[in-house]
Amino acid sequence: MDSLSKLLIYIMLAGHLMSYLSAVIPFFAEILYGCMLSPEMILRGQVWRLVTWIITPYGGGMDGGLFGFIWLIVMLALRYWFSTMAEDVLGFKYYLIYLITGIVLTDAFAFLALPLGWYSVPGLFSLYYLNITVFLIVAVSRPQQQAYFMFLLPMNMMMLGIIDIGFIIYDIARFMRVGMPQILLVTVPAVLTFALLMVFPDARKGDRIAKPKRQREFKKAVRMTPQGAVHKCKICGRTQESNPELEFRYCSKCMGNYEYCQEHLFTHTHVK
Repeated sequence: MDSLSKLLIYIMLAGHLMSYLSAVIPFFAEILYGCMLSPEMILRGQVWRLVTWIITPYGGGMDGGLFGFIWLIVMLALRYWFSTMAEDVLGFKYYLIYLITGIVLTDAFAFLALPLGWYSVPGLFSLYYLNITVFLIVAVSRPQQQAYFMFLLPMNMMMLGIIDIGFIIYDIARFMRVGMPQILLVTVPAVLTFALLMVFPDARKGDRIAKPKRQREFKKAVRMTPQGAVHKCKICGRTQESNPELEFRYCSKCMGNYEYCQEHLFTHTHVK
């Protein structure tokens, strides 16, 4: 991961940190409000809001106290995980294009509230739904890769992607039921960005473009497997015979000779 990519992730992580600080320090709450996306305030000259809203959290803030701090840690971990996985699938170039497209579309849709006569809800605008569609990219590209729902239940990525789609549909129905169609100004741009990526298959070649770099990292992180052996992943059970396109390596951090495929090498729980 290059330095520009890390900077992009750090900017998004800073948003969650500022959200927590705004719950405990009033000064940061004022800064956070000044960053929110508001078409009315942008037309009054506060043009920085076209960009700064990306660091604002969904709902406009986060709870303080111990629960808020724990939630902050969880969100930081998830944001970093989603970002690194999406970059791994798309490549940094297309991942950056994806985020910029989503941000620009959200800016454009936000201004639709004015001619439609909808009152502004700045707290709705965040990268929350765009992050959900980022996860959908990973789910479509690696449907059989395993992850843990709510950190407890093992599921493949495609199933988690379907659950995320359910979250989006539920939120739309929930807001529409209480007379807040403004939710469409946030969800539609995110879904449209995802749809545009699916239309252009070249964008999804990032996983193959980035493969030589990951192969070099593979060799640094693990021991090479002996020649002539029958390789089998300890997690999914796939072998070099059933899936010749996969690479298999022993994990240097596990106690014992445990071998994993390229999809589970960096995501498994180390055996101690």
